[in-house]
Amino acid sequence: MIYNNYYFRDFLSRTKHLSENAKFDSIIKDVVDIDSIMDYDIFKKYVKNNIKPYANGKKIVRYEFGDEGLFYGQRNALFAYAKIETNEQRFILPAFEHGPDLRENVNQIIKNQMNHSFVFSSNYKKKIVHKDRPLAPVFDVGPYVLYADGYYNDNTFRKIKSNYGKIALLFPAHSFEGASVKFDKQQFVCNVMNKFRDSYDTVFVSVYWNDVDDSVYELFEKEGAKLVSAGFRGDPNFIYRLREMIDLSDVVASNMIGSYIGYAIALNKPFFMFEDSAELKSVEHSDDDKNDKYTKLQNDIKYAFSCLEPNDKQIQLQEKIYTKFWGGKQAHKTVEEIKNIITLSQKLLKNSYGTTGGYEKVINKALKHDFELTEDEFSMLLYSLDKKEG
Repeated sequence: MIYNNYYFRDFLSRTKHLSENAKFDSIIKDVVDIDSIMDYDIFKKYVKNNIKPYANGKKIVRYEFGDEGLFYGQRNALFAYAKIETNEQRFILPAFEHGPDLRENVNQIIKNQMNHSFVFSSNYKKKIVHKDRPLAPVFDVGPYVLYADGYYNDNTFRKIKSNYGKIALLFPAHSFEGASVKFDKQQFVCNVMNKFRDSYDTVFVSVYWNDVDDSVYELFEKEGAKLVSAGFRGDPNFIYRLREMIDLSDVVASNMIGSYIGYAIALNKPFFMFEDSAELKSVEHSDDDKNDKYTKLQNDIKYAFSCLEPNDKQIQLQEKIYTKFWGGKQAHKTVEEIKNIITLSQKLLKNSYGTTGGYEKVINKALKHDFELTEDEFSMLLYSLDKKEG
């Protein structure tokens, strides 16, 4: 029974990985204040000297309950948006999917029976979760980037924009631990610069931390592009820098599907998909060529974002994709709605005694009005369970 307790599992995980967590915390302490947008070279040097040698191909994470919520600082931004400070974020909202799962898999956070509630950008996985666990709250909150403030103050933002003028922001296909990407780098750089050089003052090229030593970025620099980065994946300021990079830009582009597509749309920036397809090689995505849904989505995105002046059919397809995977405009929550999600989850957690079974018992009580919730919290609970009152 005790092994199925959230707090005990968290204690075991953190105790077992004391040295790894200490290293993770040390890295975050070092990188959190590096301005990896304007001071990219400082960030690159730190990653090459301190993170890459330590990682050596393995994923660097903090071992604790609900650790995916630490990715890119997104869960932290949600709590900051609601102005709620607590050191129990990982218990309150443990299953925080770090980005839309465009392959629509039943991934690990859904399979993990210890996860008592879920946060996604859109509600496309609500039915999947509720098929086996009808009493697990599922909250869709829209694009996470909308819960992050800008990284710079207004004066600094204006100075940067004035210095760099009209900006095209590029997110090249990137690798991650255990995965590599393959594409014709020389041709891709040529295509990007030919597309944007004459119509834009500056091309910003976003470097994912794991790729700081990839030769494609040297090629971009030689062509006059400016290298920028949102930082290290576990950095709580990552999402704030990412928002600022997109806010500074006038167009966003890539050669691979990623979260930045929905973020660009959410921040009212046109998105362009280059035809230079990149091949992602990893055990995790080894079945992509057998996934008919994902193949169709890839083709749909290539068509929908193939030009910067889309026709009506392309606009409709863009909206359809954005709504399905990023939730669309309707999924974005107000400060009060996010507060209700958090305070509801806090109350359920407190009275569950730290177990999934206890959590479900508390929810049953709440549905029978045998548990004290505000009217707004109760409405949010019904919404998360796809239930109607009565």
